Amino acid sequence: MNEQSSQEITFLDLIRILIQHKWLMLVVFVLVQVGAAVYAYKATVTYKVSVIVAPSADRGSAGGLSSIMNAVGGGGALAGIGRFEQTSQGMAILESEQFLREFINQNNLLPILYAGRWDSKTSDWKDPGSDDVPRISDAYRKFNSKLSVSDPNGGLVTLNIVWTDPDLAAKWANELVFTLNERLRSIAIKEANQTIDYLNKEVEKTRIVELRQAIYFMIEEQINIRTMANIQQEYAFKVISPAIAPELDQYSSPRYSLIFVLALIFGVVLGAMACWVIYGIQRLREEILD
Repeated sequence: MNEQSSQEITFLDLIRILIQHKWLMLVVFVLVQVGAAVYAYKATVTYKVSVIVAPSADRGSAGGLSSIMNAVGGGGALAGIGRFEQTSQGMAILESEQFLREFINQNNLLPILYAGRWDSKTSDWKDPGSDDVPRISDAYRKFNSKLSVSDPNGGLVTLNIVWTDPDLAAKWANELVFTLNERLRSIAIKEANQTIDYLNKEVEKTRIVELRQAIYFMIEEQINIRTMANIQQEYAFKVISPAIAPELDQYSSPRYSLIFVLALIFGVVLGAMACWVIYGIQRLREEILD
């Protein structure tokens, strides 16, 4: 029992081991700090911009059913459902691959997303015949990784973009919202026109006065939707706070203070572990020789 207790290492023993191998600990600590400094120096500086939007209240997406429900006192609940569906539809389109691919093509973002492979003098890729030329699928994945959308539970939606150029990031964020509104306007106008055409055909088939009145009412609602879509630029989402480019010193990453703190912690921990491992190896060798 006494032999076992004599072999136990106390906290003071651990401190003595660190003092005994202080130069090893110092070397490991310095190497970690140098590695952290190199990482911080080579890390790409990026900026995060945000645009806050809210579903437009006057879109009228619930159509004729909304007005009917208003007459019986249930329009408020239906309007809430309509705004939720409107937000869900808009976010689904915004995050869809087709929409982002079209946005990349319309704004010619491939040379910007892959600036290192683009020759601005010749306006062509540096090695156009190789497999290194980026494809639109590559651009979509890269752009999508820089884009994030908040959970719209509170009614407001925050669209974030992270990029190396703060001005471009702000421009893209605002353009995305504008393009999304244009897309939803186009969809609403197309659907309203199709519905009106169908209802006009149906009204000619019936001679029942009440049914004709109901159809005319629905046609009127579709005309209202089409009118609102034609005159409202912010048809689906109203911009509450547009994206503004941050100052050059207001970058989101790298976080140099965090890198510095983590380097200090890891430097001490790794240095101490190196000392204790060396001590353990020395003890093991001594026991084998004995």
